[in-house]
Amino acid sequence: MPGIKTSVSKRELSPLFPAVLWLVLACFYSGYESILIHSSCSEKFKTKIQNLCLMSENAPVLFFLCFKGCEKGQRIGYKCYLVYNSLEDYAGASRKCIERGGRMAMPRDRKEQEALADYVKNFFHPGNWPVWLGVNDLRSEGLYLFDDGTRVTYFQWRKHFLSSQPDGGRRENCVAMSSDDGDWWDHYCDRTMNYMCEFDDRVAL
Repeated sequence: MPGIKTSVSKRELSPLFPAVLWLVLACFYSGYESILIHSSCSEKFKTKIQNLCLMSENAPVLFFLCFKGCEKGQRIGYKCYLVYNSLEDYAGASRKCIERGGRMAMPRDRKEQEALADYVKNFFHPGNWPVWLGVNDLRSEGLYLFDDGTRVTYFQWRKHFLSSQPDGGRRENCVAMSSDDGDWWDHYCDRTMNYMCEFDDRVAL
């Protein structure tokens, strides 16, 4: 019976393999579901890895490197969330997230909401700063949609005898998360505040 090939010949290895291996040891760490770029890696090294991943002749060697990992921020399932400490109105925040290859954060269930609330709280601790979410009722009053156009089915409105949300009627149509407790508030869409984007964290091959 023909034997099963268990090794890779020198001819099959890319001449860049030693350099790639060094970059892996220097700039990567192993995550539970993928290999992620370490946040301490320089942009120069990150660019090299990204360029190598795009070169088809290196695919056999680099297939295990070409992941979009969470460099920083909060990972939930196959999505990465990242808070940007930069003031933007709702439209500006949405545009910035799209320009970066993602969308505004859209917590779709209790698990995502609770994880994001913890992330935002720790990010701004001990302060309390709201962050834009990808949630609004701009299309129709009371019909809350995510930034991708799908309908919101899970809500985390603030409920308090002094100020229950939403309370802005037709004036306040965009939603932000409070960093101290994770509750949602409706706001004027032209108000400037920090924002949170979400990114797909699937294999990029």
